[in-house]
Amino acid sequence: YLPATMRANAEVVTAAVASGGHILRYAAENLRADPTIVLAAVRQNAKALMHAAPELLKDPEFAKLAADSSPFASNLVADMNTDQKERECKLKMEEAVLKRDEHEAERCKISVESAMRFLKQAQVIFLDARSSGEFEESRICGAISLPDRSPALRRLIQHPHAPVHGVSMAVDQMMAH
Repeated sequence: YLPATMRANAEVVTAAVASGGHILRYAAENLRADPTIVLAAVRQNAKALMHAAPELLKDPEFAKLAADSSPFASNLVADMNTDQKERECKLKMEEAVLKRDEHEAERCKISVESAMRFLKQAQVIFLDARSSGEFEESRICGAISLPDRSPALRRLIQHPHAPVHGVSMAVDQMMAH
């Protein structure tokens, strides 16, 4: 155990990682971004890279220095950067889908007055994709709860060219399960 003041002291951390690279995980955040300290840890144990600041791993100069200090480190840097890129790509894709779904939901909104008119004329069925708990808490009278697999159903229902019978068949299938 090292108190916070010692984990933030560059001299103490440098000495500690030189004897056990894994100790880098306990260093203050700014020291985990210090190339000199991280390289000292990597020379002792290449797996110390897992505790280095992500921005440091993206630096090509640092990656070369780390690879030169340990053959295992070069593979780790490559793998960690690939994993980071994959996470960033996945996050961007999820954000794009969310934006698309929000735009689509906005496009499909109707006024409360229109919804009430359709309900009174028995021209609509309200499908509620919230959780079962939320549905039980409050709902439109006569609405059908479809909390399971709701994202797929929601996309089908919101699709501008979805035939009504296709949506009805999908609802029937959901109710059968």
